[in-house]
This record gives sequence, structure tokens and C-alpha cells, in this order.
Amino acid sequence: MKETPEALSQPKTLESFSEPEALAALKEAGVENVLAAFRIDAENGADGQPIAGADIYWVKFAVPVEAKDTPCALDVEGKVYLPKRWNGETVVFSPGFPGGNAGRFEKLYVQAFLDAGYSFATSRHNGASLTNGETSLDILNSKKRMDIAHDAGEHHIGGTRPEGYGPSQMIYEPINVVCALAKRSKKLHLMGQSMGVASSYSTLTELAPHPEITSKIGNVVGISGYVGDTSEAPDGIWSGMKQNFSVTAAYEAGYMERVDLNAPRDGAWFAQQLKMVAAQNERMVIPPHVGNVLVYTPDDPLIAGPNRDENDSVKRYGPQSSRKLIVEDRTIPEEHRKKAHSMLWIAPPNIVRAVQAKVSEHGPHFVRFPKDNTGLVQKS
Repeated sequence: MKETPEALSQPKTLESFSEPEALAALKEAGVENVLAAFRIDAENGADGQPIAGADIYWVKFAVPVEAKDTPCALDVEGKVYLPKRWNGETVVFSPGFPGGNAGRFEKLYVQAFLDAGYSFATSRHNGASLTNGETSLDILNSKKRMDIAHDAGEHHIGGTRPEGYGPSQMIYEPINVVCALAKRSKKLHLMGQSMGVASSYSTLTELAPHPEITSKIGNVVGISGYVGDTSEAPDGIWSGMKQNFSVTAAYEAGYMERVDLNAPRDGAWFAQQLKMVAAQNERMVIPPHVGNVLVYTPDDPLIAGPNRDENDSVKRYGPQSSRKLIVEDRTIPEEHRKKAHSMLWIAPPNIVRAVQAKVSEHGPHFVRFPKDNTGLVQKS
């Protein structure tokens, strides 16, 4: 059928390129709140080998009814991996700011989760560039999504807007993904890196009025996570961070420029955004059955772990839960020191073990690798 002049004049969106077969397959699989989708027929891992044993889809998730009163709720795009042999459990991964770890995480780790029987989903931030060449491809991990953006005249996920998008909105994005996958899953695990850890906890907090969903949460796994509150040390360094804010703001502004994020390059704006995330961290609501596994490295230039010289530091770090395991990883290979914050040296089997860990309620617990004379496992 030939398109009318009116239709041809309308701006195209991802919905214009959505594939009916993909929508039908996702509906059949029990994935809800899908606005648009297309199938990804081939994808390679970091080793160059094809991702096997799963159907892969790019999905646009609508704002669910559970988030209708959530501030800054927006539609969210991301990827879903549905394994051929499913154990009934799902892992939802949230990338950090401004989002580069999403695609790299998939390439390194998704095959291990699929082999273990998990379905897997990763969100992409609104405001992420669809057109920035290799940088966009690294974040999106989907050439097909970039081709659609080219044909549709899109620049950023969610649409380019003058005010841009910031962390205070991004921390609500996983809600869409979790709600879309909750009904089909017998258990869900939340995983994040850096700001994505705050996103996981924000999602858990906002969904607290919905025990039909939160009762299915197994573990929250955080990698070099931002779990700081609104306090700051006498030297002006904010809670949960290692550097003075002006240094961090300059670093993030440069990073946003490199990845072409739709966001202001303004230190005062970023300070306000981070304070809003910190305030949300202070509101954490953690059901007592949820296990918390928080991994960090002392080599991280940005994020601080608990200060072991202070009393109750492990107890006060991150979620206030006795079912908490903090892992200090000192195994960083030399080639990763320049990007220690990403912690991409963690072996895939260990990432899967973090999701599978049975975190004792008789905690919190502290583990250091490799073992030193303080002992491998410490209870605080």
C-alpha cells in the first residue's frame, strides 16, 4: 500500500520499524508493555563467537501502570535475551552513567547467563546517542538499531530535547523492564554497574507498593556501585565517592561529550542531578528476603567502598540490610588499571555466582580477595 502524503510527512520513530513477528513472539513469551520490537538475528560476544541458545530482541518498553506516579517515568529501550532452555529466572542489568557498559557487559557476560538458564535484559539510557559511530555501537551493541535511527532521522534514544536527560531520570528506567518481565518470571535479579546500582535500588524502592513483584526479587548485585547519600566529608568529598565533586563533574562532562549524550555539560546541573540520586539512595526500601552482593575495587578512582577503619562501616555501606555481602576485589590485572571503575576483569562464572549466592541473614558480611591476614570472610 502506498503511503499518503500526510503519512510521509510524519516523523518516523522506532515504532515505524517495529516487526509484527517480534511483537507476537514477545507476547507469546509473556513479555508485557511492549511498544515496539525487532529481532536481532546474529550477535557476537567479546570472543567473536556468536551468542547462542537464545532469541534476542530490541524492545521499547512502555511506562507500566505500576510507575504511573513515579517521577520522570519515560518509555525505555533495551534488549531482551530469551534462552531456549530457561530456568524461570531473569536478570535485569542497568548500566552506569552515561551508559557505555551496557554493550560491553552483554558481550562479556550474557552467554554465561544464557548457559546457566537465565533470561537477561539490559536497558539503554534515554538520551544515548544513536549516531555516534563506534561509540554508539559500543553502547547499543546493535547495528540494526543504528540503521533504523539513520532511516528515521533519530539522534538520541527517547528523542533529542533541549533539557536533555540526567541521572535523576535514568535511575527509574529499570522499572519498565522489571514490570515487563515480572509476570513471566518466577524470580528476578537486579544487577547494575556504577550509577546502575542506584538504579536497581531505586527500582526496588519505587516498586515497594507492589509485593507481587518485589516478592520475586532474588539478589541485587552491584558492581562498583554508587550508593552514597547526601552527606559529605569535611574535605568536601561526597558520600560514596573518592574525589572532590569538581573533579568528578569535569570527568563526567568530558565523558558525556565523547559519547554524545543528550545532556547539559554543566557542573552545577550535574551536581544537582547527583544530589537527587543520593537523596533517592537515602530512601532505599529493601525487603528482608532480598540478598545484596556489592562488589568494588580499592583501585576505583571514583567510587569508595566502606572505610574499614570506622566502626560499623560495613553495616552503614549501601542498603541497610543484614542480608548483605560486600566484596573487595583486589585482583585487578595491570591492563585494566586505567579503567578500574568498570571492573570488566571479573570472570563470567563469578558474575553468575553473585546472582546465585545465598546471602545469609546473619550479616552483613565482608569478603576480601585475595585473602590476606585479616581473613577471607569478615562479619561486621
